[in-house]
Amino acid sequence: MSTARYGLPYIEAQQAQKHVTHNEALDLLDGLLPGVVASATVAAAPASPSDGEAYIVPTGGTFGEVAEGHLAVYSGGSWVDVTATFGHRVLVLDEARHRINAGSRGWVPGQVIGTQGGTLGLRAIDFEADLSSGTQVTIANAIPQRVIVLGVTTWVASNITGPDQIKVGISGELEKFGGFIWRDAPSSNIGVLGPFATYADTDILITAQDDTTEFTGGTVRLSVLVIEPGAAPT
Repeated sequence: MSTARYGLPYIEAQQAQKHVTHNEALDLLDGLLPGVVASATVAAAPASPSDGEAYIVPTGGTFGEVAEGHLAVYSGGSWVDVTATFGHRVLVLDEARHRINAGSRGWVPGQVIGTQGGTLGLRAIDFEADLSSGTQVTIANAIPQRVIVLGVTTWVASNITGPDQIKVGISGELEKFGGFIWRDAPSSNIGVLGPFATYADTDILITAQDDTTEFTGGTVRLSVLVIEPGAAPT
């Protein structure tokens, strides 16, 4: 016998070595309660997983006897199969976003799900840019198509050489996410703005504030903050 949602084992009446069943259930809870999985796309189980490490098994994935689309939780030296229910949500670490169980549609990006399967989620998409040459650096397709952009945060990871200040934006709006950002680490800017929607993948441009001084070094990191509507259910 086991629990209805996650198949956690019950202790049976008159069972010997009750601690084994009890500890197995605790280990599974320890892996499930944080709501975090390492990946939803890694196909092969890691060679040396840690206890409590969890994955969503993708199509074609091999995690012991765990079925595709189920949660694989490493416990007691083996992968345990956990069946998720509609609405179960996890943070997928290698995607930096949540996925939510949409029943027959599988695990789709999003944090909330409607009764008909529509989803909506928040996402922070991080980049690192090397400012070693030119007066402008392009981060290609940094903003995905069909999202609502809340802003872009910028921080200088290593001192910029060349221009004293930089600006961050998009074509035609070079300061959309901030200007006059000082060259020395840990200078930073939270480039929030009124939300705007994209209909195509959009480049982010990091430009010398004066548009003319060449970059000769430095590293800048960006985090693109978006609301991500889910694709229409099929």
